Parts: sequence; C-alpha cells; structure tokens
Amino acid sequence: MPTPHRTLFVTGASGLVGRALIARLAPRRVPDGKGERPDRVFGLSRNVTAASASNLRMVQGDLSRPQAWREQLAAADAVVHLAALTGKARPAELERVNVEGTRTLVEAATAAGVRRFFHVSTIAATYPETDRYPYAQSKVRAEEVVRSSGLEWSILRPTIVLGKRAPAWNSMRTLAGLPVVPCFGDGTARVQPVLAGDLADAIATWSATDEFVGQELDVGGPEVLTFEDLLRRVRAALGRGRGPLVHLPARLAIHALSLVEPALLPVLPLSAGQLYPFVYDSTAAPNALTERLGPGMRDVDGMLAELGARG
Repeated sequence: MPTPHRTLFVTGASGLVGRALIARLAPRRVPDGKGERPDRVFGLSRNVTAASASNLRMVQGDLSRPQAWREQLAAADAVVHLAALTGKARPAELERVNVEGTRTLVEAATAAGVRRFFHVSTIAATYPETDRYPYAQSKVRAEEVVRSSGLEWSILRPTIVLGKRAPAWNSMRTLAGLPVVPCFGDGTARVQPVLAGDLADAIATWSATDEFVGQELDVGGPEVLTFEDLLRRVRAALGRGRGPLVHLPARLAIHALSLVEPALLPVLPLSAGQLYPFVYDSTAAPNALTERLGPGMRDVDGMLAELGARG
C-alpha cells in the first residue's frame, strides 16, 4: 500500500482539476476504509477560499511571486504542480506562466530542500507537430525544465479533460448542439477523454508513492473512440438526435487561424492550436498507473451522465 507524502504543496488548487484533487487530499470527512491522506496540504491559488478540512491550508499567490508561498513550500515533502495557463492565450503569456512559472517553482523547491516534484503536463506535448500550438510548446519546455531540475520528478500527461467548467467540454457541447455539427478533418483522430474527478483520483494515487519517480505517464479514461464518434455521442446526450455532420479541412483552418491570431486572438472562437486534437490522436499509452485505476474510471456514457448533458 503506497504511503502518502506527509505534506504536499499543490499549485493550481482552485482550478478545475485542482478543486477535485484538494477534495480528495483534504476531504471534509474521511470515509472509513478509504485509504491514506497527507498530514498536511498547502493549496496555492490566486483566489483563496476558506479551508474546509483540518489538514488543508490555502495560500494566496501566483507562481511569479515566490515570496508569498516560500514558507509553505519549505514545509512540504513534495510538490504537485497543476497550475498552468491554457486556452486562447498569447505565446508570451504562455511562456511566462507555463515555462518561467515552472522554472521559478523548481528553483524554489530546490532551494527549500523539497525532494519530489510531480508535474502535470498535457498529452498535447506528445503531438508530432506543435508549430502552431504555443500552449503545447510551452508545456514541452516546462517538461524540459522539470527533467533537468535535479529533483526526483515524475510527469503526468492527461488526455482531453472533461468537466462542467472545462473549456474542452464547453466547446464540444457547443459544436455538438449546432444544427449542423462541424468536425474538422476526417473525424478519425482518436480521443480518450478523462473526467476531471477521475483525473484527480489518478493524481492523488500517483503522488502518494515513490513508485513513479523518473517516469513520464499518460492518463486517459477507459474508452477510446474517434473524434467524430465523440461528437455524435455528445449530441445524442443533448437530445438533439443524430443530425447532419460536416467535415471541414482541419489543416487549412489551422493555417488560416494562425495567420489572423496575432491581431484577432481575443475575438476568435478558438485558436489554431485548439484544432490539433482533430488531427492527432489524444490517447494514453498503457502504464501501471492507468491499469490500477482503469476499472473505477467513468466511460464516455458515465462522463456524459456526470456532466448532465441533458441539463
């Protein structure tokens, strides 16, 4: 049975996955027979809410200002680094938060004597091409910072994460609910979505042991399907019936969006990079962590039920 690190320092604690992770690491009540939890959890967030568990302390701050959280970091045995900038952000901002923020955290952890560094990345870092995807590029560079840190590191790459507040879910629901569903590319790119709560379970298990130190692991849900199939399943769950679906040229759209992004990014519905999952598979390579967790993870129908697609 893995023994959890006694004190964890969790960044991005108020984000979609961060909230779910904190609820597992620092529950209001610990159900009987539900395993171990850390003695203490420090949750770093730019927006702090009241702590709801005796072993939780929320810390207000961001990665660029270590003076706000250096004391709590120094009390930790391990870092779980979730904080990241995603979505339609400009390359310079992605570099500042995802790369330089990670570098600042790594340097602070090294100075504080923290041994373990669990870094949450993205499956997009494994795409064979990221030329027009600054987010994926920033996560690749952040991984390089972690690997070269000298710390005892592990990297986790989630696939497409779904949750009620997840940008991927909101975009997918919007597309699937249109009178004619647009599908970029031929629709055959494979996806393996994971529910935010199941990802939080995976992170809690992953960070509770030294078993995965020095490893890079993917994590996705139990079901692999094509992007077209996923859109059709979402549409059916929305009660819209099968309906017409039209294929649009993905690479042409990526190229066109990349040309106008410098001037129009804030008003564009999505960025060029956000179309890459229509082109490249977003699936998880099998590993010991996902084999352990797989039976308890929600399949696509379970995810749609959890998300209340009909609501």
